[in-house]
Amino acid sequence: MKSFSERLKEERLRMKLTQVDFGGIGGVKKGAQLKYESGERSPDALYLSSIAAAGADVNYIITGQRIQKVSEESPGYTLRPDQKALLDNVEHCSKEDQDCIKRMALLAARAIDQDETQQQELKKQANGD
Repeated sequence: MKSFSERLKEERLRMKLTQVDFGGIGGVKKGAQLKYESGERSPDALYLSSIAAAGADVNYIITGQRIQKVSEESPGYTLRPDQKALLDNVEHCSKEDQDCIKRMALLAARAIDQDETQQQELKKQANGD
């Protein structure tokens, strides 16, 4: 069975990304990405969450087991019509535009996470925690 670092590299290559680009998605520089792929270091949860949001199969990277893709033929999560339309539109964009959309979505999700964290911190401070 392949190691974590081998699966991480395999997933980056499947997504056709350089170490710089993949590391950037995960919020790290090329050197850190290189260390993750060589097994010298292990990434944190924020990195894994970020690359998952960009389309990496983190379950496969961690466990070696691929997540079964949900399709119209298989049971599972059903997309709302607006979600399906959005995905269809993205699929019909150029690779460059798709990459841009993924980066924008990732940045928006990070901003929401940061806002939630800040709100939790303010609540703790208000409660004297």
